[in-house]
Amino acid sequence: MQKVPYCEAIGSLMYTAIGTQPDITYTVTTLSQYLQSPSHAHWEQAKRVIRYLKGTCKFELKFVSGRTSAVT
Repeated sequence: MQKVPYCEAIGSLMYTAIGTQPDITYTVTTLSQYLQSPSHAHWEQAKRVIRYLKGTCKFELKFVSGRTSAVT
């Protein structure tokens, strides 16, 4: 796990969570607790969050007459 960029990935996910994607905040915060000694399972979960972000990058919010609706 020493050659895996776990800290860099979590840092990037934290930046994304704070700036644009608050829905991943809980998961990223939980994963950040293991920065000193991440396991292979933690790395897999971090990659899963990245895949989630990749799959939802086309989603957007559309504000119409005071309502919010998700638009794909």
